[in-house]
Amino acid sequence: MKLISTILLSAAICSPALADDSSLYIGAQGGTANYRYTDTPGSVSAIGVMAGYMFNRYLGLEGAYKTFGTANSNIGGNSIQSDAVAASVIFALPLSDALSFHLHMGMSSVSSSGSNRVGAVTTPATGSVSSYTAGFGGQYDFTPKFGMRVMFDAYRNAAGGNAGANRAGITDLTAGLIMKF
Repeated sequence: MKLISTILLSAAICSPALADDSSLYIGAQGGTANYRYTDTPGSVSAIGVMAGYMFNRYLGLEGAYKTFGTANSNIGGNSIQSDAVAASVIFALPLSDALSFHLHMGMSSVSSSGSNRVGAVTTPATGSVSSYTAGFGGQYDFTPKFGMRVMFDAYRNAAGGNAGANRAGITDLTAGLIMKF
């Protein structure tokens, strides 16, 4: 948490000197996600929205919300569905005026609900986990105000809470549209 606070403070101090390329943006994204959990194979949908502020061409902050489809397990009919809220620092590497490579890291809160079936008895299960998120991808700007982003994101220890310890989580691959103001 101290690292993220230091990065945010540095961004706030340095941004006025580099503010010529600053922009507020919103976007929507959709794609596919995988629950990394012992018995929930396969892909589900991933749909989300994001809003952020780029202090300059290289550094920004972003908030995002994603909802992931329901995954059903191969064992006993268990299921899981999750939603994630994340706040990240964006590091961008411009490759041209229109194309940039992005890295991001931050914190997320993932809420999951599902059901556990043992024999003929099905019980509901819910939980929430706060952990880190990280990802990478690229953005192509069609115009100075409108672009497209493709991102790969990972939410550590998300699916199943602590049940899968370090193996549990959610990964997603999404494409989305960005509008800058």
